[in-house]
Amino acid sequence: MSRPKSKLRKDYKTIHTPKSKNPKRAYWFLFGLGVSVIGMNFFLPENNNVDEPKRTLEVSKVIKESDPQTTKRILNEEIEDDPAIVTPVKNPENYNNIKLMIEPRDNLEYLFKKNKIDLGNLSEIMQLADAQKYLRLLKPGDLIEINIDQGKVINLKKKLNLTDTLFIAKTNNKFLSEVIKRPIEIKKKFGHGIIKSSLYESAAKSGLTDKLIMNLADIYAWDIDFVYDIRIDDTFYVLYEEIWQDGKYITDGEIIISEFNNNGRKLKAIRFKDKNENLEYFNPEGQSMQKAFLKAPVDSARISSGFNPNRKHPVLNTIRAHRGVDYAAPRGTRIKAVSDGTVIFRGNKGNYGKTIILKHGRNITTLYAHMSNYAKAAKPGRSVNQGQTIGYIGSTGLATGPHVHYEYRVNEVHKNPSKVKTPRAQPIKDEFRNQFHGISQSLLDELNNYKNTQNIALLRN
Repeated sequence: MSRPKSKLRKDYKTIHTPKSKNPKRAYWFLFGLGVSVIGMNFFLPENNNVDEPKRTLEVSKVIKESDPQTTKRILNEEIEDDPAIVTPVKNPENYNNIKLMIEPRDNLEYLFKKNKIDLGNLSEIMQLADAQKYLRLLKPGDLIEINIDQGKVINLKKKLNLTDTLFIAKTNNKFLSEVIKRPIEIKKKFGHGIIKSSLYESAAKSGLTDKLIMNLADIYAWDIDFVYDIRIDDTFYVLYEEIWQDGKYITDGEIIISEFNNNGRKLKAIRFKDKNENLEYFNPEGQSMQKAFLKAPVDSARISSGFNPNRKHPVLNTIRAHRGVDYAAPRGTRIKAVSDGTVIFRGNKGNYGKTIILKHGRNITTLYAHMSNYAKAAKPGRSVNQGQTIGYIGSTGLATGPHVHYEYRVNEVHKNPSKVKTPRAQPIKDEFRNQFHGISQSLLDELNNYKNTQNIALLRN
């Protein structure tokens, strides 16, 4: 008995089916097909788009699981050829991302033109209240990030501060703006160091960042010359803020309380903010850590020659009074105004070379000599602020090497800058005194507890 041939052995090429040899079978087949068509039209809704989401999902699934060639085929055959399936929206990662770093004299119109971004979009954006507030006045260093598609703005963002970001996006053919807030978490952390060479090296070794080191130096700048006054085994303690966002460390905040033990002196500084968020540092008695004058006009310099009325001049080889202090540092190092004042002289002054003289109040002047150049803002008649750059170290005039010669005069009488007693800034206001003492006592207790744990740890080692 012969085995019937299996239909599975046939290949999947198109074949012509011969006419049926049984008329009755063909009749019932056509009858069943007609009933099926009538049933489908009866039960299914007229709008065939009902199945679109399901079909689109099925296509997406295949695309995701296919190789690139299959993906291309499916897109061509299933999406482009079938008007019932809408082409997917372009993914955000396919937008052209442009980062605009604001330079001096830049404005958005110029930057949009330069980057071929639709100026009509800029006009629409600038109608928004948030845009007028945060985008009209730009500062050098501001960063604006824009996503565009074929020259059209999709969205724009600008970081306003650590917690706030301006976000503008086009929705339903209209630009909308929002200031997005990302909260921060402030953690407190202690630092401690023993100076063996310099403040910077010791503080960096103890884990303090450059920002914290400069903050610490600024707090004590009126009491300590960190070149001349520092001694081996001086110690410091700081309680400072760490700023975290979304579970990640972002940066260091402000120093909350600090103590600097310098050559037998114990100096403490406590941060205080009043109701207007004005921040200042005071000692435990409520006196401001700021004085009217900085102790030195240059950071990270060494004294090459002190105040000496009987000094022998290194070039002239004669006894000539040295009525100032010389701070040696590399050429180009910034020279700072030691106090608020007015520029009363700027120019060449004999053996002093390029010189600037500032007047402070009624009877005090300071002189800065041997400069290589002047700061543009330090012009005669202009006011300068304490710490503002007025010039740069050089060796003009009669000088053996790059340094700044600094003089301090009262009623035109030279005083030793390192020994003159300068008045402090205003103490804490009476209205805040009780609040300050409550805060300071709590912080002093916290600082003492930390110092005790450090001392115990040293004894155990």
